[in-house]
Amino acid sequence: MDRTKRLETALRDLEEAGRIGSAEVEYLLEAMQQEDSIEQFFEELLHGRISVNENDLIRRAKKLNLDLEAKWIVYHIQTAYPAEARELLGQMYSDPQEAVFLDGSPEMLRLLLMAAEKDVEQQAKETAEQIVSMINTELMEKVYVGYSDVCETITLQDADAKAGMALEILRTFYEERLEAGYGSLGIGRLIYSIQKEDCEAFLEEYFGEKHELELSEEELQTVNKFFEKNLNISETARDLFMHRNTLVYHLEKLQKKTGLDIRRFDDAMTLKIALMVERFIEK
Repeated sequence: MDRTKRLETALRDLEEAGRIGSAEVEYLLEAMQQEDSIEQFFEELLHGRISVNENDLIRRAKKLNLDLEAKWIVYHIQTAYPAEARELLGQMYSDPQEAVFLDGSPEMLRLLLMAAEKDVEQQAKETAEQIVSMINTELMEKVYVGYSDVCETITLQDADAKAGMALEILRTFYEERLEAGYGSLGIGRLIYSIQKEDCEAFLEEYFGEKHELELSEEELQTVNKFFEKNLNISETARDLFMHRNTLVYHLEKLQKKTGLDIRRFDDAMTLKIALMVERFIEK
């Protein structure tokens, strides 16, 4: 710090003496203060503090030996122990030119990972699964991972936003899953884009002014298992350890309560969407 202050003073003295211009002074001071690193570069890039014009990017990237032609994928990792997760994952992704760790919120860690040349989507999914598996195994901690599409350029703001959205939609609609990519969010992404007022109108159409389904935990368990087994009564009953006729009885009770017979595909889809919409409104 003392050295930096002395250099600042010397540069200002030179400016006053007319030996260098003010623009050059600002540039040199900025360069000294930044102590540029790959993490700093990407942090500033994601927050829009680096101009995306070619000259600025090339200057900073060359200084850090970064490949401007590389493709990247952004991962948002939600965990109660981001510092420990960062240290653990750093053993798997140790090349700072290809894997960059950035802090997120108190319970979220970002990983910027250079994409492979081939099978990028498969690689992205496998990487997310590896992250989940490693943290679950080593830290005994449930973790969720949302990741972006592949980004063709080093300007990663859009990819960062998509990774964040993937994580949020995953946590809202698909809690049984632990990882999801932006391109595989299905109907959850569609509902996420709908205005709250329209969601409430949809629920009111089927379930009245209260627009609440009011299903018990047991009913939700039955419904979710029935959906998981593709509306197959025998397989659902077996997984729930109940007689087939008992399951049919529960489904008929549910029909009286909701007006929907989820043994029929259309009614099953309506209830599935309604449950997701209700969860979206709650969150």
